[in-house]
Amino acid sequence: MILYFPAHISKERVLQYIQSFARGTFPQILQDRIHSRFPSFIQNKIFLDADLNELDTQCSICYDQGDYQLSCGHFFHKSCIAKWKLVNRSCPLCRAAL
Repeated sequence: MILYFPAHISKERVLQYIQSFARGTFPQILQDRIHSRFPSFIQNKIFLDADLNELDTQCSICYDQGDYQLSCGHFFHKSCIAKWKLVNRSCPLCRAAL
C-alpha cells in the first residue's frame, strides 16, 4: 500500500498517527485522514505492509529510495531494474523470476 503524506511532517509522526487506526482500515480512509489532519500540496510517499508498518524501499542497485515493486516484494527503480533485466531475468535479491 502506498500512502502520501505532507513533506513538512516527519514520516515518524505520520506512522504514529496511522498506527492508531484499526488493522484492515481501507487505505483510502487512511489517506483521507492524513490529508485532513496534515493538509499540504507537497507530498512524499511511503510504502506500508498490511500491518501499516513501513517497508524498506531502498533500491539494491543504486542504493537510493526505489519506487517500483517487483512481484517478489522487493523495490527498485524502473530504470535500474530495466538495466538489470538486460543481463539477468531474476530479482537481484532473492532470484525470483521476473
